[in-house]
Amino acid sequence: MIIEGLNTKLALSLIGDEELYWTMLEKYYRAIDKKAAVIREYWKSGDIENYTIEVHSLKSTSKQIGS
Repeated sequence: MIIEGLNTKLALSLIGDEELYWTMLEKYYRAIDKKAAVIREYWKSGDIENYTIEVHSLKSTSKQIGS
């Protein structure tokens, strides 16, 4: 499977199941705008602890989808 901009080969090696990959990709797509807004708010408010937690979470989830 090829999706421009995503390393689907890596993602499938991490997840192991194509159906699960599509489910995760859909959830990521639906949540990314809200997640970005939360990260921006933590940054603006100077809440570095929660900012770091959210950024780390996004990084990990992004890797799982091959981003």
